[in-house]
Parts: sequence; structure tokens; C-alpha cells
Amino acid sequence: MNFWRLQCFVALAEEQHFGRAANRLFVSQPALSQQIKQLEDSLGVGLVIRQPRFELTDAGTTLYPEAIRILELVKQTVRKVAPDQSAPDGEFRLLYGRSISADQTFDLIEGFRDHAPSLEITAQTLWTSAAVEQLQQGLADAAFLRLPLENPGTIETIVLGIDEQLVVLSEDHPLADEESLHISELEAFPLIHWPRADAPGNHDEVLRQLSGGRTLLMGPPQPDQGHRIAAVSRSNGFALVHASAVAGLPPHLRAKRVAPTTPLSRWGFAWDGAASHDGARIAAMLAEHLRRSSTDVAIG
Repeated sequence: MNFWRLQCFVALAEEQHFGRAANRLFVSQPALSQQIKQLEDSLGVGLVIRQPRFELTDAGTTLYPEAIRILELVKQTVRKVAPDQSAPDGEFRLLYGRSISADQTFDLIEGFRDHAPSLEITAQTLWTSAAVEQLQQGLADAAFLRLPLENPGTIETIVLGIDEQLVVLSEDHPLADEESLHISELEAFPLIHWPRADAPGNHDEVLRQLSGGRTLLMGPPQPDQGHRIAAVSRSNGFALVHASAVAGLPPHLRAKRVAPTTPLSRWGFAWDGAASHDGARIAAMLAEHLRRSSTDVAIG
């Protein structure tokens, strides 16, 4: 039995509302609904009545106390069998970098939830610099963020993925019809990029790869991809986007690779290696889980 699905069911049974339960678990409502449906399919019975108002079925009412007992029994059993590597419980404060898509991190965390069914993961999204600051101040336990870090201090990191960067132009741009681009052709046009302060190490690494030592003309920085795309649409500037995001761009934009070097943006997992609280211990366990799982992360 999938213990994460049981945990989802317990939260839903207690909140009596899909939206509130999803917020409690820090997952989307469709993701929670899918987990409940998969649990119902595996058991062959309905557990909740969704319309006209939420309520547990007789099977759901029976399962609720048993699910709590199962989750507690799992925790106790792991502690007895492997006291030095027991499944963590309590609260774990996780940060997600705003430029890292949920498609890249969601399955990694879901796999860890099966290992730690009693762990309550709370989460929020921040830019890399703000996430590092929270880790250093002990306000968060771990984060997914852009690498490398400019001043990591005691923050430890592992690389989990690499996003290929493509140049995006408006269809009215003078270079829009070129089959291929060389960075020398772009020197006369402003790069609409994001503020360096959001992730200075990653910012510098990506621009170093793109420029190849040339001096690029920088336009006014924009805070997120939506604003960068809007700026590109209304100017002769260009921006960088992750290759995985190109399919979702407006049809009036053109995405192209640039020579001689295609910029690559690294992302990964970070935690304070010098911290001694329970969150740091859990972060180290999660890091090991992510190391084993990272071969399944989509690169590109």
C-alpha cells in the first residue's frame, strides 16, 4: 500500500475539503484528487462522496482510523528495525526556487513522502538568494534552487538537473528568420534578463556561457519569464528561456539555439551542512534520496 496516499486520505478526512487538504499537504488540488482516486482504485471501493457535498463513504469512515494506525505502526516499526535510519517525522520546511518547474521536483518529493509518511512538509516558493538567506538564518531546512551559489558558506548542494537555454525573439525581430544564430549577431540587441540579485552565481555562469567573453548589451531586467516575454514581444531585444518551456510560448515568438555555446542553467538541492537541528538531519536524508533518484530527472 502506498503510504503517501494514506497520508493524503487522512488529511482529506480531517479537513473534509479537497482545497484545504491540498493546502495542508502543499500539493495542488488535482494532484490530491489523483492520489485519492488511485487509492480508491487500489482498494476497489469508493472512499469519498464528492458531490453535492463532501463526505466519507462507509468504507472511508472505516479506513480513517485504520489509516492513522497504519501510519503510526510504520513509523514505530522503522524505528525498531533501523533505529539509526528511522523514517523522519515532524515538520520539514522546504523551499522551491521560482524558476524551477514543479515537473522537475514533484516526483522527487513524492518518492520521499513514501519513505517518510509521518513527515509534514511545509513549503513556499522564493528566488534563490532569498532561499539561501532563509537557510542561513535557520528559517528553512532545505531548498531547490539555481546553482552555483555565489557565497555558499556552510550551505551544501547537489546538482539534480540542467536546463538548456534558448534565445527567444519576436517574429518581427531582424534575426527572426535566421535558421541559426551566433552570439556575435546578437551583440547589437539588448538582452532582457532577470535581476542578478535573484541568483548571482547562476546569473553570472549563464551569461559567461552565452557571451563567450563578449560584452553584451543589457536591457532593463525583468522579474520573471512572463515579464521578459512581454518585453521581448514589444522590442528588438531577446531573452533566454528554458528549452522545456518553449512549447508554451506565444506563437509570435521564435526560439533558437545560439552558437558557439548553448547556455546551460544548473539547479539542485541545498541545505545547511553545519546545522544540527532535526531539519538538517532530514535534509541530509532527503539529499541522499535525491542523489539516488536524480538519474530520473529530465535534463534539457
